[in-house]
Amino acid sequence: RTATIIAEQPSLLIKISRDVFLHFCKMVRLNVHDVMASRILETFQAYHIPFFDAIPQDKMPLLARFCKVEHMRKDQLVFAEGDEGKRFYIITKGEIKVVKKNGTELVRLGPGKYFGEIALVLEDCPRTASCIATRKSVLLSMSKED
Repeated sequence: RTATIIAEQPSLLIKISRDVFLHFCKMVRLNVHDVMASRILETFQAYHIPFFDAIPQDKMPLLARFCKVEHMRKDQLVFAEGDEGKRFYIITKGEIKVVKKNGTELVRLGPGKYFGEIALVLEDCPRTASCIATRKSVLLSMSKED
C-alpha cells in the first residue's frame, strides 16, 4: 500500500477482490494494462525526464507499457554497488538514498527523479553505488530488454 486510509465519519466500505475486479473489467471491455499505461504516461508528462527527450512523443505510450511498478519498503535495497545494471528507475513516491560501499551518502532522490539510466545504455556496466529506499516508495522501472 502507498497510503493509509482513515474514515473520519461512519462509512460504508465495499471490498472487491482482484478476481472480481478483473472479471468486471473483462465484462465492460476495460483493459487494465491500458489504464496502467495511461497513468504511467501521465507520470512521464508530470516529471520532465531529460533521458526521454530523444524519444518521439508518439512512442511514449509504447514505452509506458514496458514499465513495471515496484513497491519498496523502508530500508529495502533497490540494488547494490557492483551489481549488474539491468533496470532504470523513476521515483513516483518516497525517497531513495544513493550510497557508496564505504558508507558515504551521495544524494537523496525524491519524486520525479530517476536513477540507473546507465543500465539502459551500456553493456556489462556494474552499478557505481547502492540505492536504498529511506521510506515506503513507489518506483517505475524498465529494463534494456524491454
